[in-house]
Amino acid sequence: MLASVAFEASIGRNGHLLSHTMSPEADPTNYESTLRYVPHGPFWDWDEKARLDDIDRYKDAFPKDSPPNLNGAYWVTEEVGELSGYSRD
Repeated sequence: MLASVAFEASIGRNGHLLSHTMSPEADPTNYESTLRYVPHGPFWDWDEKARLDDIDRYKDAFPKDSPPNLNGAYWVTEEVGELSGYSRD
């Protein structure tokens, strides 16, 4: 279990080893190195977009000088439609 925690801590948000991503070998100005990171995207997580858009909608319902305190607030999404096998009809 501890090994799993240590391994997860060594992985960056894009799934690459931090020891590689933070290495001088990964520096794009190090022209002698063969280690490169090439970006691809953007990609949209439509579930996350729906959640964040609803948070924005909720915040916009309040006057600008009194934003809501959302500490502890939690939003969830529901998958609905043909792909999910569940329809709201």
